[in-house]
Amino acid sequence: MRYKTVLDTVKRYFVCSYGGCASWTLLQFLQNNGVTYHIHSNRPPELLTLPVSRKLIHRLLNYGMREHFSNRKKHRIIDTSNCYVIYLYVKPAYSILSRKAFSQRHLKSIGVKPQNLKKLKTLSRKEYLVGRTNLIDYESFFDNYVVKGINRNYDIIAVNVHKLWDNLPKFFSFTDIPLSEIKKFPKKRPHIAEKLLEKYVKSGYAYGSLNEKIDAMDPITLLKGSE
Repeated sequence: MRYKTVLDTVKRYFVCSYGGCASWTLLQFLQNNGVTYHIHSNRPPELLTLPVSRKLIHRLLNYGMREHFSNRKKHRIIDTSNCYVIYLYVKPAYSILSRKAFSQRHLKSIGVKPQNLKKLKTLSRKEYLVGRTNLIDYESFFDNYVVKGINRNYDIIAVNVHKLWDNLPKFFSFTDIPLSEIKKFPKKRPHIAEKLLEKYVKSGYAYGSLNEKIDAMDPITLLKGSE
């Protein structure tokens, strides 16, 4: 079955992240306002497309988790006026210490190289953080969405999840959701390893450069398409 290439009037929300970024929490809220997609592609497409399963057999059978942007012209969205591409990011320690984002399945889904997956399989989260080796390229993931300006026919809303709850009016404005809905937004939940996170974020480990970029960004930033 082919996707329509002309977008209808329904809002479409593409929630992209490298994991540990409250993406499922946000998806559940956005489902009340339109169609939602959970995206793990580590690079956004130049021209916006609907997502497909990464596995060929799933694509042929119209089956499987559609978590990656398609690279096929037939899946391209021509009219992106009702599309909202949201890129969520956190400091990497938060992702690494999250419940699911350090699993082999998830790391493979965000594009971690096979040789690095083998090494990561032998390490605990804490061992990886103190080891100061960069086996998960969070920074390139961040740069692809925020720095490189790859997106052409659509905007990207870059959201620092650490500060999202303090900037909800701006987020609602960029996503075209009435401010009256703020009271329905999920409450912020403390991270299960908050004390450990403070230690690792401040220790200058492998992701110090990305942490600095995150600190320098506005909490909610609209990155305009280049066309």
